[in-house]
Amino acid sequence: MKVLFRVDASEKIGTGHVMRCLTLAHVLRRRGHVDISFICREEKGNLCNYLIENGYDVYRLPATEEITWEKDAEQTESVLVKAGWSDWLIVDHYQLDAHWERCICRSSRVGRIMVIDDLANRPHECDVLLDQNYYCNMRERYAGLIPDDCTVLLGPEYALLREEFSVAHRNMRERTGELRRVLLFFGGSDPTGETLKALRAWELFLEAIYRQGEDHKHSFIVDVVVGKVNPLREEVRQACVELTEKYTTDICRIMYHCQVNNMAELLVKADVALGAGGVTTWERCYLGVPSLVVMVADNQVETTQAVAEEGAIRLLGWHEEVSVEKIAEELYDLFRHPEALCAMSQASLRLMGAAREEIAGVNKVTEVLEEVTR
Repeated sequence: MKVLFRVDASEKIGTGHVMRCLTLAHVLRRRGHVDISFICREEKGNLCNYLIENGYDVYRLPATEEITWEKDAEQTESVLVKAGWSDWLIVDHYQLDAHWERCICRSSRVGRIMVIDDLANRPHECDVLLDQNYYCNMRERYAGLIPDDCTVLLGPEYALLREEFSVAHRNMRERTGELRRVLLFFGGSDPTGETLKALRAWELFLEAIYRQGEDHKHSFIVDVVVGKVNPLREEVRQACVELTEKYTTDICRIMYHCQVNNMAELLVKADVALGAGGVTTWERCYLGVPSLVVMVADNQVETTQAVAEEGAIRLLGWHEEVSVEKIAEELYDLFRHPEALCAMSQASLRLMGAAREEIAGVNKVTEVLEEVTR
């Protein structure tokens, strides 16, 4: 089975689309489908070289300020001519819809199209549609937007999580509600600078602990994770250095990580995570990690609110409305109420449902692709 992905990453849109496609590509390759390539635009903050480092061919489209679906389809068709016949074209792109997909189908160079979407705000012409998010109205969201015979994969049970998360899930520890280790990660690019805000909030949290005279009882570890396309990564690193110099290691250790490949290991160690909505929501929930979440993009709003209503996360709000002080207050509240951390963890695991089985969501998606191809 030959598979092509059409997906982009940039400082503006982040890296989540490429990373979840890469997860699916890894599983396809592991199951013997070795002819897998990516079509990506060379925007600032792209992951073309990262995909190549992972062993995949990349067809590069030129960077552009603005592009129409017609021009994108024309450029993609040129790639399809070079690439030859593909059994599947997997599209993960908010700017592309049924117009683009019909145009690609008419080229007769792909057998089937799978769309990965989160928005349900435009029609698609596809054979399979995947939306791994949780919504109160999951079954109704795509009514009238996809063909009647489209295979629809909805919900966290189809979450595209890497194999490392299955391993970490098997090794999960029982959570007591104690808050000693914290993970900060706001996506690969963190376009709104939430990591720096969270670090300032952590400093306020420590000051609050001091004021209560409890510093002698507690030692904390903070794992700060940034992507290599994060434009503020040097400022984040410097902030970590300054905090490390301010506090002795018996009070707080700040661990700076850039472009990690062991996120599951870091998450499973964390007592609480601070992060954005989006793809990493399901990574945290799968491992039962309580989290404080800030919404940084419009596409995160609906699903993040739905997850919060289930008690699986504590939603702080839209990033522009979330202050350093607000984050610090929420951290201190969780520190004082271990039962709240335990409740969030249990709600997260319940929400993931069937995805917590040994066959994780990405394997289920792969099986559907194989079955439809037969």
